[in-house]
Amino acid sequence: MSAILFSVENKVAYITINRPQVLNAINAEVRKGLTEAWIRVRDDDGVWAAILTGAGDKAFSAGADIKEISKAHQGKEGLAELLELPRPTQDLGVWKPIIAAIDGYCLAGGLILAMDCDIRVATKRAVFGMPAAVRSLVPGWGAATRAAQYLPLGKALELFMTGSTFSAQEAERLGLVNYVVPPSQLMAKAEEIAHKINENGPLAVRGIKECIYRGLSSPLPEAARLEDLMSRLSMESEDAKEGARAFLEKRKPQYKGR
Repeated sequence: MSAILFSVENKVAYITINRPQVLNAINAEVRKGLTEAWIRVRDDDGVWAAILTGAGDKAFSAGADIKEISKAHQGKEGLAELLELPRPTQDLGVWKPIIAAIDGYCLAGGLILAMDCDIRVATKRAVFGMPAAVRSLVPGWGAATRAAQYLPLGKALELFMTGSTFSAQEAERLGLVNYVVPPSQLMAKAEEIAHKINENGPLAVRGIKECIYRGLSSPLPEAARLEDLMSRLSMESEDAKEGARAFLEKRKPQYKGR
């Protein structure tokens, strides 16, 4: 049984962490499979958006596979690999929009995966947390840096240093989650967002995402120059010309990603 399921429908890639028997814990196969999945999303012209979720109704992902970590500690082998993968989507140049559909536990490495997505939808029963400190670990994969971007600084420090869990409603209040829905509506809401995004020019969407993320770590003048460059490039695309024609002809644009 594959640890990562991948399919594409209507220009949306569906990526599922498929280890429900262990709360979709992240092991070597998951890390490798996710990196491969993100590369497929990046390189497939037939994919304009992606949805990441976990199999079953117990967990999006409860984090790293503790059995794997324990074995690595005992043999002192494999620890480097645990820290290296999965690679962040932005490091891989994945500028297509990614939506996390979160049900059940979203803890530790699972929370990091969710924060690596662009938009997060959670069910009312979802539970979030970063319990690394409870196990005397500093979270990797950029967890602390991302938390400081998504959460108020004091709250990020409190949640990470205490290891406390928090509800989907609290995650929405803090701005970490975009929507909280009943479990039966989770995928429908994620798909609604994906298809709404896909109605727009895909090159523009990817340029906007890249500008926003690169702007977070760049001085304002540098970020503004990048945005100006992206804007000029988008104006020269076939899709931009189609958008203008569609507006004048009062019809829905037919974007091609060119």
